[in-house]
Amino acid sequence: MSELCPRCRHTLVTIRLDLAKGARTLRSCSNCDLRAWQTDDGPIALDGLLSDISDFAASRSTAPRR
Repeated sequence: MSELCPRCRHTLVTIRLDLAKGARTLRSCSNCDLRAWQTDDGPIALDGLLSDISDFAASRSTAPRR
């Protein structure tokens, strides 16, 4: 079942990123332009998300390749 936007009640698009620190989920509404990122513990600010992605990318770039 689709999740509805809390602001306008239209269908949300959900995008999940699996990072070393856990999942980060974007809920986005194309009708009212709501954008909200969340962790399993609750909302996360965009700068916190970008830091998590940067840390994840850095750790993957130094990992040995198979």
